[in-house]
Amino acid sequence: PENSYIGSNLPVALTISCTFELELIQELFAHCIEAAGILGESEEVIREYRFVLDHLPPIGIDQEGRVMEWSEDYPQEAIMLHYNDDFGYGHRHLSPAVGAFPGDIVTYRKTPDLAAATYEFLKSRQRYGGVRGGWAAWGAVLFARLGTSLEAQECMRKFVEEGGHSDIMVLSPSGGLFSCIASAELEMVFQSHDGALALLPNLPEEWESGTVSGLKGRGNFEVNMIWEKGRPTYVKVTSLG
Repeated sequence: PENSYIGSNLPVALTISCTFELELIQELFAHCIEAAGILGESEEVIREYRFVLDHLPPIGIDQEGRVMEWSEDYPQEAIMLHYNDDFGYGHRHLSPAVGAFPGDIVTYRKTPDLAAATYEFLKSRQRYGGVRGGWAAWGAVLFARLGTSLEAQECMRKFVEEGGHSDIMVLSPSGGLFSCIASAELEMVFQSHDGALALLPNLPEEWESGTVSGLKGRGNFEVNMIWEKGRPTYVKVTSLG
């Protein structure tokens, strides 16, 4: 990750098996296994993928209940003193949460402990001022999946105030972040990443009533929905497969 810690009295970022790369590898091979089953690949190929997954180091959780950023729980106070709040617990990047979004290997259903630890990591970053600027867009969609609608909306406000335009285009070179705002809005109304279609999973109070149509869910489903007082009153799910 871009964040750093103090190693041998100097700031360093590289380490073996940081959480960011472990989650990317897990995501890749999980999808490889799924694709191999769909394409009718041999059991030998699938066993090779599973072998890799089974021999990856576990993702750690620190003493504060947060998902760890590196393979060891390096204290980050020293790096914060060296670089101020741009590094350490207050770094703007949220790399250890990539498995929750845009990935889907970290969920409350599949990995409840890791999902809870990722949420604690996000709250810690927030306390130290790390969920800010354009990167607040990523925080918004992560809170939409793991936290509350209020937390997601707060990140959306910070994005517009500190890192983006009112048209949700981002000011920083990381232009892809603006799509996270659209994803956060969607994820508060409809989710399909965890093996099921979830309707109004994290609805903001301000969106008490509403209508959506043409939403696409994983598995090639289309969803049209009307809700009143926070509850669905009409739902149509169409399989497009």
